[in-house]
Amino acid sequence: MADPHTLPANWEVSASFSICVFNHIFGNYHYALGRTHRFHAMKTEWGFSNFISKKDLTNPSNGFLIDGDSCVFGAEVLANENEAVNEYVCLTNVNVPYKQEIKISNFSSLKGGWFSDNTKTFVKCRSISVFLNGDGEATGRSLSIFLNHDASNERVKATYYLCLKSQVSDEHNVRKHGSCWFTHSGSNSWGWLSFMDHASLNDPTKGYIVNDCVHLEIELSVEAVATI
Repeated sequence: MADPHTLPANWEVSASFSICVFNHIFGNYHYALGRTHRFHAMKTEWGFSNFISKKDLTNPSNGFLIDGDSCVFGAEVLANENEAVNEYVCLTNVNVPYKQEIKISNFSSLKGGWFSDNTKTFVKCRSISVFLNGDGEATGRSLSIFLNHDASNERVKATYYLCLKSQVSDEHNVRKHGSCWFTHSGSNSWGWLSFMDHASLNDPTKGYIVNDCVHLEIELSVEAVATI
């Protein structure tokens, strides 16, 4: 890579290239065919360590040398320049989890789903989606609950717990957990398609729905934040 100091910070170039040497006797080329490599500040040179042997190159009968000590080389390059993306990872204190209780009223009237406002939920840039009638393959069979990450410039490593609380007895509380890297996504990627089947959810002795209201408890422990 010529003059890399003139390129912007975090420069990166992916290039597919071939090298050839002209044969003056037969009028064709000896080729080392296309390889793709990534050039960047730490690696500015790529090539072919065994392009042609010195014996073959210097043998006059092979036609590579002319006028005793000259030869003609060529190169074909297809380059795709782009800027590298850096991530900065910050480890956080996992001993202080975020907790919040959420009350969903008029639960039976939810049609398309219930979606929290991420400015009012347990931690900035996280939101919750609840589908009474299920989502995807669980439609018509189960309650679906998902966590969403709404910040496009970061990834978050977190362990999360979600509890559907019984309003008659804590022994009926249903608590599930997971752990993953959260990224910005338009789909319901983190959570449960089948958090609870409809028969259990609507059982009045369990107390999950009282006065058409459901209580959820969210707990999230952030372990690392990667900023892009």
